[in-house]
Amino acid sequence: MNFTKYRIEQEDTLESISEKQKINIKDLIDFHNSHNTITQSIIGNYLPIHLEYIYLPLDSSIKKEETIDTNLKEFGKKLRYRCEQVNTSKINGSLAHFLQQNFQYVVKKEGLKNSFFVGLEDHHFDFNPTYLNPSFSFISKTEFIKNQVVFNISEEDGRIKKVINKEEIHDKWEQFKIDKFHNDDFIIQLKKTNEHAVQELLNMGDRQFAVNYELTEEEYRRNLFYFILFDKLLVDSIENIEREQFDFMSTLVPPIVIHIEFRYDKISQDDNILKFRKVGKAILNDELISEIKNKYDEIHKPNIKYNYTEYKLEFRVRGEFNLDTNIMENADLFIIEQIADNIENHCEFHLKKLQNHTS
Repeated sequence: MNFTKYRIEQEDTLESISEKQKINIKDLIDFHNSHNTITQSIIGNYLPIHLEYIYLPLDSSIKKEETIDTNLKEFGKKLRYRCEQVNTSKINGSLAHFLQQNFQYVVKKEGLKNSFFVGLEDHHFDFNPTYLNPSFSFISKTEFIKNQVVFNISEEDGRIKKVINKEEIHDKWEQFKIDKFHNDDFIIQLKKTNEHAVQELLNMGDRQFAVNYELTEEEYRRNLFYFILFDKLLVDSIENIEREQFDFMSTLVPPIVIHIEFRYDKISQDDNILKFRKVGKAILNDELISEIKNKYDEIHKPNIKYNYTEYKLEFRVRGEFNLDTNIMENADLFIIEQIADNIENHCEFHLKKLQNHTS
């Protein structure tokens, strides 16, 4: 980690922090803002009232100004992406659930080699049936905690290798439990009917936000935004990419994991823009199919009534990648998972880079 957090005391000012940390005010503001979203940035020469921490270089107490300047030059400009995700579920051909989500993320290249910051800035959703909206509102709040993340990527496949700021994310979850958890409308209503479920949500959050949680990196890799953006194309040319393995967490029969093998196809190249396609093929065997059938019988057959038929999975991505900047310009992802003729889940995920909003 190339920064440390300084907790702001009641009497602190920018001048007093600058003096204590032996860093000039301009460099302090620039470094802090380069590690934060707009809402957590310092604008002008005063500390925002809501700000709890200032981000400082690790060696700020023995800093040489020329070293700071060199490090800051390594930070790339901010990129912003807007994404739309639409999920639908059908049972016997009839629509059962519909969920539309819209996200806005900021992405920055960090000072360390192959390190990035991703911050969720906006999240809207619409769930049908509508009675599930309060639960999704609660989930959305935890997404803002999780998606303020610093990580490095693998030089071999461009995927997230290690999350660097686990302690910071854990601290935000602990603060959320104190300040907001028990005041959330969904939690207040849930307490009236199912205290045990409230405790289970707390336990689940404690596990997922724990510093030693073993699946942290894997969960980020499975998130569709990170899956599209942090890809083999970051570290290799499409001509050299043979196959890619990916573990897909089933949405129909969780927590079963389906192994997928992706093929990369070059559609065309116009100057610096590569148009590409990724097509995934599920790797199934008798043991896995038996596991899927048993899980279907457990969670779906009591309601659907029909016997298990056949498991099918389609997974494909189409996008445009800028070869000069090494940046994904836009992409469309489609997933269709089904137990044929019985139940199916559709997912569409559309990503585009904003052209003007980069400050």
